[in-house]
Amino acid sequence: KHKDSRRPKSWKSDSIIRTKQEAIELILKYRKDILGDDDNDVKESDIENGHDNEDKKEDKIRHRFMELSKKESDCNSYKRGG
Repeated sequence: KHKDSRRPKSWKSDSIIRTKQEAIELILKYRKDILGDDDNDVKESDIENGHDNEDKKEDKIRHRFMELSKKESDCNSYKRGG
C-alpha cells in the first residue's frame, strides 16, 4: 500500500506514509526475493533420477511468498500467509 491508497492503513500501522513509487520499488524487491535464483538449485542427480524440479521450485516460491507475507503484508490475510 501507499499513502494514496483507498485505505492507507494496515494492521501494522494506523497510517501508511510511503509514496506510490516507493511501494512499486518495494514490490519489485519482494518479487526478486520471492522468485530467488532457483535455477542454481537444480542438481544433475535430480535430472538423472527424474525428480520433478518444477514442483520443488513452485513449493519454494510458495513458501517464500507466505513467509514474506506474514511479515510484510499490510492486509489481514498475513495471518494465512498472504
